[in-house]
Amino acid sequence: MDKQTYIDLEIFETKENNTSIFKMLDCTITQGGSDALKNRFLHPFTRVEEIKQTQEIVEYLTQHTNEWSLTITEQDVKYAEHYISSSIVVFHVKKNIGGWITAEQFQWQQPDYFHFIKSSIESFHHLLQKLHSFLNPLLDKNVPQYILNLFSEVNNLLSVFQKENAEINKISRVSTLMMDYKLRHDKKENINNLLNAFYEADALFAMSKSCRKYKLSMPEISPKSKSFYIEDLRHLFIEDAVENDLIVLNKNFIFLTGPNMAGKTTFIKAAAIAVFLAHIGMGIPAKNATIPLFHEVFSSINIADNVQRGESFFLAEILRLKELGKMFQSGKKAFAVLDELFRGTNLKDAMDCTVLITELLTKKNESFFILTSHISELYERLKENKNISFLYFESKNINDQIVFSYRCKEGITDERLGLMILKNSGLPDLLSE
Repeated sequence: MDKQTYIDLEIFETKENNTSIFKMLDCTITQGGSDALKNRFLHPFTRVEEIKQTQEIVEYLTQHTNEWSLTITEQDVKYAEHYISSSIVVFHVKKNIGGWITAEQFQWQQPDYFHFIKSSIESFHHLLQKLHSFLNPLLDKNVPQYILNLFSEVNNLLSVFQKENAEINKISRVSTLMMDYKLRHDKKENINNLLNAFYEADALFAMSKSCRKYKLSMPEISPKSKSFYIEDLRHLFIEDAVENDLIVLNKNFIFLTGPNMAGKTTFIKAAAIAVFLAHIGMGIPAKNATIPLFHEVFSSINIADNVQRGESFFLAEILRLKELGKMFQSGKKAFAVLDELFRGTNLKDAMDCTVLITELLTKKNESFFILTSHISELYERLKENKNISFLYFESKNINDQIVFSYRCKEGITDERLGLMILKNSGLPDLLSE
């Protein structure tokens, strides 16, 4: 996805409040885990094998998410990070008179540093033990390779401590410096690998926890499917949301109509977010889904003119669509949501431009598009196109009051409620006083 699509779908930020899709789903317990999760959001998969592998790991971990949060704390990991990145001199000593003298001098001359090393070693050993105790019960025959690799790295580092006969908090000064050398010199790369693996595990556990918390279901990703099926789709931002199906068979274009505030834009955002989450191997806010494999998710929703570059709103719309065209030129398959195209020009031009672009897009058989529009007159010019499915959001006028059901149905609507919404807002009365 490009930057504009991330903004349109409010993946990382929103203008309305301090939430976002990422913030909702970021259930990590460490900053490193949060960074790893963000990296997954920034790099969706484009291969079915990668998506399915992640789905399997997330589903496997779902039953253990609560124990993960209770076992490890962010402070545990911060101590390890601080220790391994410390600039304190690493002493290579042996258990002889020279080593004893070096250890004595170091503790006497730098007591704070020595205390830091000793307490860090104890803390790191405690972290490894906690990881071992947590991971060991997970090692059944169906365990993902990722967990096996993490467990192997934990055991590798624990072996450093097992050579000490005494308890870690009771080892001598010389043994402390020897242990420090093994960890910060001999095993430094292993510890960094362990921390990176831990961050990835934290991200995956967060994905699992989010799936449980928000009742997300794993979609089936079909690389060759020409059908699009999402049952009971909803938007994550809306509590008690009205759920709608998005089912299109052997077509690649949805023409979506409905009055203002009926739910069109929220619906296309929800669809694009679901496709995006599916491509990072995560559950989606729906009951069931079969989604084709795409290379890109694209949106044209919150377009703005650019005074500094001399770009009108209409030109900005065209330039945005050119970005979509470049995706096709590079051979990519896209899922694109387009909200009210060509609002920056007159009605006739808007109709002509929309028909031209729609006819061209429907020929991109491996991509999928949803276009919202208030111009119901376009139906007569597009109804013969076999690649287009027509949907609308219904509304009712009851005693001059607008009632929205937020239900998406097959067909088209020419209901116009703009004037009524304006009158009900009280603006005309305010201006007439």
